[in-house]
Amino acid sequence: MLRLNRCWGAILGGTPSCCIRLANYLDAMLGVGAALAVAWYYLMLSLNPGLLASLDPSGNAAAILLGLLLTLVLHEGLHALALRLIGVRAMRLELLEYPLGLSFPRRLQLRVPIGVGISIGEPLTRNRALATLLPPLALSPIFLLLAAHAEGVLRSLLVIASFSNTIGCSGDLTLFLLLLRTSRDAVIRDEGQALAIYGGCPPAPFTRALRSLGAAVAVLFLMLVIIYPYLATAAFLSTAEQVSSVVHSAQANTTLLYDFHGLVTMRVDIWRTPSSYGFRYSYEPGPLFLAVTLAGALAAGLARHRSLRRKAGRTPG
Repeated sequence: MLRLNRCWGAILGGTPSCCIRLANYLDAMLGVGAALAVAWYYLMLSLNPGLLASLDPSGNAAAILLGLLLTLVLHEGLHALALRLIGVRAMRLELLEYPLGLSFPRRLQLRVPIGVGISIGEPLTRNRALATLLPPLALSPIFLLLAAHAEGVLRSLLVIASFSNTIGCSGDLTLFLLLLRTSRDAVIRDEGQALAIYGGCPPAPFTRALRSLGAAVAVLFLMLVIIYPYLATAAFLSTAEQVSSVVHSAQANTTLLYDFHGLVTMRVDIWRTPSSYGFRYSYEPGPLFLAVTLAGALAAGLARHRSLRRKAGRTPG
């Protein structure tokens, strides 16, 4: 241990090879967060397809506040437990900030809070640091499993805690990917708002690709999760009267297909028995929507990649 401490003293006494500031990777975090949100949605559907529909809307405000508080306590608590298990004793809770400069009406330098994290007061090897980053992600499926057996506000609280914990892991997963590309013998020192890396740093092409991919995934999320439901609603409203007429006049089981300007393909399955009838809507993204979505994501990723390369070219050294 004495030899190791002397070795670390020699390493940490020098200049770090690079610093990783999560505030500089907000684009990557946004993309990772979008990917995690989609993964959470499909996990929720696989565990309990009717979970969202069964939530109690009466206690949403209380459920959101308590869910966020529960997430914060357990998420950071698991980080602290993981650090304790690998022998770390010096740690504290710290607010992560994003520096924002304004020049109007006068020059101001603001520090915008973007999250909460645990700051470590002693250096770690790369592998030990990696081992402490992802344990809180296990909370998300646990909350969903518990929510399936809960009722009322408690169910809403657990679902919100699961989702917010998943999104809260976007910074952890981004940092995990960055540290994974450092050298195996790298030593990491926490400097509060940044991690100083002593050893091999993440390759510049990898960091640019990660940030570019983040921009592309963010566009995919915007189109598929936010824009697409509105288009599906527009398709439903534009054909509601026609569908209603066909449903009431159908004499046998029938399937209707509607193309909404190439953006949404809507299917209506109608079934009829001697005593009753019913129908069900289903939607699929149309070819034009998919083409625009993929083109937009590709354009956003390439534009971000070019921007990062230009900035790297203007950086001295």
